[in-house]
Amino acid sequence: VMAKSVSNAAPNVGSNVTFTLSVTNNGPSNATGVSVTDLLPAGYTYVSDTSGGAYNSGTGLWTIGALANGASTSINVTATVRASGSYANTATVTGSQGDPTPGNNSSTSTPVPVPVTDLSVVKSVSNATPN
Repeated sequence: VMAKSVSNAAPNVGSNVTFTLSVTNNGPSNATGVSVTDLLPAGYTYVSDTSGGAYNSGTGLWTIGALANGASTSINVTATVRASGSYANTATVTGSQGDPTPGNNSSTSTPVPVPVTDLSVVKSVSNATPN
């Protein structure tokens, strides 16, 4: 089972969000060759993750390996929200064994970014010491 959530569903553009990816093996057998594909779309810039090197931000591949019957594992992927691009972020889990319930192997999180502007004004005068 693949589950994905985001730390902020309405983040400001330029702020960071953290996507939590959770994988559970509902069995009844142990799973091998387990991996998750979660390549960040163009609306985000990768910052960091908590996988200890098992997540490749360039390909979006999180290599889990074996997952015992009933076991779960998760990682957090932190990204900066860009001003434009796709924001729908989908993660899909696969394994070496057949899966009788493929409908729960994918999960999507779609934050809706809040535009942010930094307006400024500069005022000048033609003569600072007029008569």
